[in-house]
Order: sequence, then C-alpha cells, then structure tokens
Amino acid sequence: MSNKSAEDKRKPRYGILDGIRGLVLCSMIIYHGCWDLVYIFHMDFSWYQSRGAYVWQQSICWGFILLSGFCFRMSRRPVRHGLTVLGAGLLVSVVTYMAMPSEFILYGVLYLLGLAGLVQCAVWALWNRGKLPPF
Repeated sequence: MSNKSAEDKRKPRYGILDGIRGLVLCSMIIYHGCWDLVYIFHMDFSWYQSRGAYVWQQSICWGFILLSGFCFRMSRRPVRHGLTVLGAGLLVSVVTYMAMPSEFILYGVLYLLGLAGLVQCAVWALWNRGKLPPF
C-alpha cells in the first residue's frame, strides 16, 4: 500500500482554464482601472463610452460566467465556494454603498455566480438522488 503525498491527492489543474481565467482577470483589472480614470478622476476617455468598450465589458462578464460553469464540477466544496463568491458580492455591495452610494452595486456578477453555484448544488444533489427526471 503506497502513501500518496498531499500533492499527489490534489485534483489536476487544467492549464487552459487557468490561462483563460488569468486573461479574463487581467482584462477586468484594466477595464476597472479605465472606469476609475473616467468616473473617479474625470479623465476624458471617450472610447470608454463606445460600443467597443461595452463589448469588452460583456466579454469579461461572460468569460467569468462560462468559466464558472466549466469549473463547478471540479470543486471539492461547491457549496462553500458558492457561499464564498456570494459573500464577496455582498462585500462589494457594502463597500460601494458606503464609498460611492451613487454607484451602489446591488446585484452584480459575483451575486450571479454565487447564487448560480448554490442552485447548481441543489439541482445536482436532487439529480443524484433520482428526484429529477433525466433531460
């Protein structure tokens, strides 16, 4: 009987998913940096109001949503993960309400991802118990 180290017991990482996640994260940081320049520091950056900037913003949202869906089944603790992401969404709401009430974020992508993950956990649990018909 062989003793596997903790490193050997971990689930494998998928480099392509990690790479896409890193690109989407960097894109989000740059996008929000531009938002800060336009709306907090009042810089004249007219391109930021264009259709191209909107497509950029949507690509970030959809990138995170699609990655979240792909990676859900890979999580060892999906309920905890969903609650953590939902908690991050709540934290964003509290911070934006306190720091910038005019830009208060009530329901954002983090809420969506957290709630979707929790709903997915419930559906998955029912499916595995045979309570839902196969589609």
